[in-house]
Amino acid sequence: MSKSASFLQKYWFARGFNDRLMHSCKDVPSIEMIEYVEEVAGINILNEYELGYDQAEKDKVNNVI
Repeated sequence: MSKSASFLQKYWFARGFNDRLMHSCKDVPSIEMIEYVEEVAGINILNEYELGYDQAEKDKVNNVI
């Protein structure tokens, strides 16, 4: 995630990060939401969610969290 990331990118990154920390998948975006945001904003929120989830996993493995 870059420094110039939009609010949507930051939001979905944070939701993915939080889901990994809480061992849940309740915040995964729906297909309709993914398609809508892709069409309107040109952002793949599922990718951002997965990036956040993966970052939390790396942080846990490396004892950052």
